[in-house]
Amino acid sequence: MRPGGGYPGGVIMKQPGWEEWEAEANEILGTKPTIHSGNQWHDPGDGKSDYGDSFPLLVDAKYTTNASFSVSAKFMGQNVDRALEKGKRFILAIRLRPKGSLAPREYVVLGIDDFAELLAAAKQAPVAVDRTFLEVDDYRRA
Repeated sequence: MRPGGGYPGGVIMKQPGWEEWEAEANEILGTKPTIHSGNQWHDPGDGKSDYGDSFPLLVDAKYTTNASFSVSAKFMGQNVDRALEKGKRFILAIRLRPKGSLAPREYVVLGIDDFAELLAAAKQAPVAVDRTFLEVDDYRRA
């Protein structure tokens, strides 16, 4: 890419799906991108919370056009350990967008203790979330 965002010939290229998902996951989770999408040993993950955040996160975003995505104990263990070393909680954000699907499905994987802490906090907080649900057929058409 050239300075100013242009490509040779003035063509603007769309971000690959994984780059777009990393940016969206960071926006949704309120985290900031890491250096070079986490390929630096000193700055792992794809996103991280600011220091002082009440629930600091280290995010790894995965995108696939397959109908499934595998998560291994080794991968989770290494990432949970890296997050703990940095005083953060590890969260895996997954976007599944199989070829031919109308809309992606997005999920998070996190430790059950971390989820239990979030659940306890949510039960104590006043409801501030719009709980309007779409019918399944409306979601599929989106």
